[in-house]
Amino acid sequence: MKIIELKAYPTSFPVPPEDSVTLGVGRAVKRDAVVVKVTTDDGVV
Repeated sequence: MKIIELKAYPTSFPVPPEDSVTLGVGRAVKRDAVVVKVTTDDGVV
Protein backbone atom coordinates (compact mmCIF):
# COMPACT_ATOMS: atom_id res chain seq x y z
CA MET A 1 0.00 0.00 0.00
CA LYS A 2 1.42 3.36 -1.04
CA ILE A 3 0.12 6.89 -0.59
CA ILE A 4 -0.81 8.34 -3.95
CA GLU A 5 -2.54 11.56 -2.96
CA LEU A 6 -2.67 14.00 -0.05
CA LYS A 7 -5.13 16.88 0.19
CA ALA A 8 -5.26 19.44 2.98
CA TYR A 9 -8.45 21.33 3.82
CA PRO A 10 -7.89 24.32 6.13
CA THR A 11 -10.87 25.46 8.18
CA SER A 12 -11.53 28.25 10.64
CA PHE A 13 -14.68 29.11 12.54
CA PRO A 14 -15.61 31.62 15.25
CA VAL A 15 -16.11 30.55 18.85
CA PRO A 16 -19.25 32.00 20.50
CA PRO A 17 -18.29 34.40 23.33
CA GLU A 18 -19.92 32.14 25.95
CA ASP A 19 -17.71 29.22 24.82
CA SER A 20 -14.40 31.07 24.43
CA VAL A 21 -11.53 30.52 26.85
CA THR A 22 -8.68 32.73 27.99
CA LEU A 23 -5.23 31.37 27.23
CA GLY A 24 -1.78 32.69 28.12
CA VAL A 25 -1.74 34.80 24.96
CA GLY A 26 -5.32 36.10 25.18
CA ARG A 27 -8.91 35.07 24.54
CA ALA A 28 -9.65 32.42 21.90
CA VAL A 29 -12.13 33.94 19.43
CA LYS A 30 -11.82 31.32 16.67
CA ARG A 31 -10.72 27.73 16.09
CA ASP A 32 -8.39 26.72 13.29
CA ALA A 33 -7.82 23.20 12.01
CA VAL A 34 -6.53 21.31 8.98
CA VAL A 35 -8.25 18.12 7.81
CA VAL A 36 -5.97 15.90 5.74
CA LYS A 37 -7.32 13.40 3.19
CA VAL A 38 -4.94 10.54 2.39
CA THR A 39 -5.61 8.23 -0.55
CA THR A 40 -3.69 5.00 -1.18
CA ASP A 41 -3.17 2.95 -4.32
CA ASP A 42 -5.40 0.25 -2.75
CA GLY A 43 -8.33 2.67 -2.71
CA VAL A 44 -8.26 3.29 1.03
CA VAL A 45 -9.19 6.89 1.88
